[in-house]
Amino acid sequence: MRKAVLFCLSLVAAASLAAWSAAATDGLEDGCLVIDSGRGIVTLSAKGFVFGRFDQGQLDIEDPVETDGAVKVFGYQKKRSISETKTRYIGAAVRFRASGLFRIRLEAVGMDVSLAGKGSASLFADDFFDAGRYSIDAPSFCEKGFQPMPDVPVKVVVVGPPTTP
Repeated sequence: MRKAVLFCLSLVAAASLAAWSAAATDGLEDGCLVIDSGRGIVTLSAKGFVFGRFDQGQLDIEDPVETDGAVKVFGYQKKRSISETKTRYIGAAVRFRASGLFRIRLEAVGMDVSLAGKGSASLFADDFFDAGRYSIDAPSFCEKGFQPMPDVPVKVVVVGPPTTP
């Protein structure tokens, strides 16, 4: 009986270790995008995790796969369903987070957004003066490499740091 229990425990431990190892490897391959005090229009299409806030504006979140993550939005004044998978939130002092596969369009001032995952983004200052800054510097996990928000729409790819063989 003891041998069977020990065998089962070792199987559970091995399975847990394998799952943890796979999750850790996936996390290492994730890229990042950080927007600091942004003004303008930002679109994100990614798989991973994003959280953010803005002072004033509107946020469209599309969650095409309902079971792969979650979407939470707080502080909005108006909410409107655009489709079965897409919702618009309008307001001031809005906070949000999403995980899994998502598409986001944010048109706002005072944006602070952090994304960890894989995907793409489009950034545009939309004629705002001093429109904030952004970083996609994966090796520093976006602590360095900040640039001003672009005056013309720019598409960036969010990927992990290069791996060494």
